[in-house]
Amino acid sequence: MDKILTWNIGGGATTTGPKSDDPDFLNIVTGFQIVCLQESVTEASLPGFTSYSNLRTSLKGGGVTTLVHNSIRKYCERVNVNIKDDLSLNTVVIKIPMLT
Repeated sequence: MDKILTWNIGGGATTTGPKSDDPDFLNIVTGFQIVCLQESVTEASLPGFTSYSNLRTSLKGGGVTTLVHNSIRKYCERVNVNIKDDLSLNTVVIKIPMLT
């Protein structure tokens, strides 16, 4: 299993529905331990993963989701970050010890 994937999913939908229902998307994403999604717009969830999201509510688009595979979830901790000067910035910070 590869370790980290980052992907701008551009709104999280395809012409046939949510990307999380797309078999090609699932085949790619489920091969990673940590998946960082940008432009997620809505809460993303996948079987076998814990989802951490920060969705934009004041502007169109945006939002980030980090999916952590349940096999390493016990080693991860969400860290709250306050960025007051830039309301357009969405962050999810996950503290992870060294993975081998």
